[in-house]
Amino acid sequence: MKRIISLILVLIAILTLMCSCSKPNDTPPPPVTDEKTEEDKKNEEKEEEKVYVDYSAKQRVEFYDVRDKIVVNGRCTYDKEHGVLTAWPNSGVEFSGWFDGSIRLYFTTPMQPVNFYVVVDGDYEGAKNLSLSPSLSYATLANVKKGYHTIGIYKVDGAQSSNQYLTAIEFKGKLDEEPIPKKLKIEIIGDSISCGTGLVSPNYENDAYYSYGAILSRGLNAQLSIVAVPGWGISCGVKSFENVIPRIYKETCSFTRTGEQWDFAANQVDAVILNLGTNDYLEYVNSDRTKLLDDLDAFFDTIREAYPDARIYMTYGMMNRVFMDDFMDLIEARGDDKLKFVDNELNSSGKGGHPDAAAHLRYA
Repeated sequence: MKRIISLILVLIAILTLMCSCSKPNDTPPPPVTDEKTEEDKKNEEKEEEKVYVDYSAKQRVEFYDVRDKIVVNGRCTYDKEHGVLTAWPNSGVEFSGWFDGSIRLYFTTPMQPVNFYVVVDGDYEGAKNLSLSPSLSYATLANVKKGYHTIGIYKVDGAQSSNQYLTAIEFKGKLDEEPIPKKLKIEIIGDSISCGTGLVSPNYENDAYYSYGAILSRGLNAQLSIVAVPGWGISCGVKSFENVIPRIYKETCSFTRTGEQWDFAANQVDAVILNLGTNDYLEYVNSDRTKLLDDLDAFFDTIREAYPDARIYMTYGMMNRVFMDDFMDLIEARGDDKLKFVDNELNSSGKGGHPDAAAHLRYA
């Protein structure tokens, strides 16, 4: 009897052990919740697609030939022979694709060094300096691991000098057929403040990459165009009555001497930021301001004709504030629901009395 009871106990122990061992295999896995965004899914699809990319041989791609596959920031001229002519501050190109190793940029040999920033995979804080040398016609943009990458190139210098053609890129891999998506398009019209003059960035005293407009565009994932010249104004500039932005506004870039007119219909924007009036100070601070206000009113007409549906924001007061009430009254009198005035703080902590880098961050 004791043997039978012992045998039964042993069998129960064995059955219990077998059940405990098999239980995990019989238990269904916990439910998986798919919380991925459409952007995550799209990136995963692109990562999967890299399997079909041939990374074995280098290829050179001319910017002009793939202009529908890149994003061009700023008003740039295209030329079949030379490529993309970058002139305005922060102008440049963005592209993406499946790359492995060195990515080389080709350009027309400049008369003097022309400075750019290079951003890899959206690392804006880690932007690298790139100086295009007069002794070379190419430079390395980046060295990347095999996979999908985005590259951005942004010009530091202004439009009055160092206008530079970017001609081609060379790489192993494949350029993405679809341009990098941008949620918004912004145009900034201004003077030295919008060029980043005197803000004293980590690398340059004049640096549009760290200006309020560039910071704003990166934060909003917006395509940015800066039409700004240091010392220029609405009705007069620091040095001449000819140095006024409205006179050259309809050209792609007056300083490139191409004479090309900007195609507003094909380049509509969501918002315009007008930051002018600072350099009109010397002429109108103690004199009648009728012409200044008439010229500003006419310029608003020009902008509204160019961009019928855009929101227009005029900002003023960063370096002087004498015309504050005049500008606000004019804007109110126009009765445009999409035209607003933005009062930004006075700051003269940068070079030459310009706003410093911290102020630009607050403006953005």
